Amino acid sequence: MMPTLLRRRMLAVLAFLAGVICSQAAECFFPIHVPELTSSTVLSLELPVEALIDLGGRQEALRILTANDREIPYWIMYVTKTETAWKQDPCQAQATRVKEEEDLSLTLDFELAPKAPAPQGLTINTPLRNFERQVTVLGEDANAWAPLVTDAFIFESSDTLQMRQCDVPFDAGKHRRFRVVIAQASLERQDAYRRVTRFLNREGQADNAVETTGMTRQPFKINSVTFWRKVPIQTDPKAQFLSFSAPSGTISHNAEKRETIYELTPPCFPITGFEIISSERNFLRKVTVQKQYEQDFITAHHGRITACDLPGITQIQPILDGLAPITGGRMRIIIHDGDNPPLAVTDIRLRTPAIKLTFIAEPGQTPCRLSAVAGAKPPVYQHPDIFPAILANQIAVTDVTLGDRQGQPRSPVPTPAQGLPRWIVLLALAAAIVAIAAGVAKAAKSTQGVCSSQE
Repeated sequence: MMPTLLRRRMLAVLAFLAGVICSQAAECFFPIHVPELTSSTVLSLELPVEALIDLGGRQEALRILTANDREIPYWIMYVTKTETAWKQDPCQAQATRVKEEEDLSLTLDFELAPKAPAPQGLTINTPLRNFERQVTVLGEDANAWAPLVTDAFIFESSDTLQMRQCDVPFDAGKHRRFRVVIAQASLERQDAYRRVTRFLNREGQADNAVETTGMTRQPFKINSVTFWRKVPIQTDPKAQFLSFSAPSGTISHNAEKRETIYELTPPCFPITGFEIISSERNFLRKVTVQKQYEQDFITAHHGRITACDLPGITQIQPILDGLAPITGGRMRIIIHDGDNPPLAVTDIRLRTPAIKLTFIAEPGQTPCRLSAVAGAKPPVYQHPDIFPAILANQIAVTDVTLGDRQGQPRSPVPTPAQGLPRWIVLLALAAAIVAIAAGVAKAAKSTQGVCSSQE
């Protein structure tokens, strides 16, 4: 009787949990704004990250449903974007004079080739490291030199930010001859060593010493100066990412290792990168990314983040992309400060690939909605090759959007488990133990009865 009662209780618990799961699955959905359809139409829905988070945070749990709860197969595509980049085409020019001036500046004169187009800038190619120089560019006009740019700044800082800026943009106008002046091209400085001369007496002991330091001149070595103009080119399609603030987590400092550890629980997956938001505008840091493995963490990526916001160069954002996708659990971002003070981080924005759901809607299937299921397993539809064939034939695709969220946001959908959930295993073990105990008790009682009758 005990096993039968236990079985009924287990079924009741399972039914209750199934009801809770089903009720949670119906808590939240987004209506899809679909135009009036007269025939089958290919629709594309670009998924906002806020909707993904509200639906539990897992792409594989998403479902598109009709008004009568029929599932519409969809195909996930990554959102890409083609941008216009600029290529530097060389403008052939020949050096006509090189002179080192008395003020240690270097003057270089150039003349464009007869058929060369007007340049929009030049690049000073030098093998030197860790330098800063001011550059002036002039153009010849009626046997006089007119300034084209006077405050250009070139530098190389591989020991700090590992950056190099040797481009000098300018407007050439109608000028065909140019003069480039590099200020303080050669620097005089004291030697890094001391030269000591000692004088010995007859006993072999030093009775006098003379220390001298010399002056050395470090020339600014130039391999070449290249004139160029910008030509637009189309880049290959580039994947786009959605950025969102990471929930507040724990922050700790390891003074011995000189590092700061941020432990986070992402609200959606996969995570393929992050961005550091800081009040500091120029910095370089090495970082280590760890992901949860069972109850511990393992290293998933080593890299570095760079921020640079200096006049005259394109701003560099402290973004790290290209992580092997983190698909569940917690994660750690470890910033190695080294000899620098801890970075003033105000926010960490996680990044996930932008996706769009492509599906075929028929007139009788509207209205439809975007929802999610609790199982978090990717759907396996029977015709996955239809959508690439549709796009290959350039069939028209209509973009649709989501309406306002209906219901309360879902709790984060757990990572799909391998095998049976742990609670079911424990419950089964408990049932087995109870059944065994009941069997032992019954056997003991039967044995006791047999012994009593023999007495």
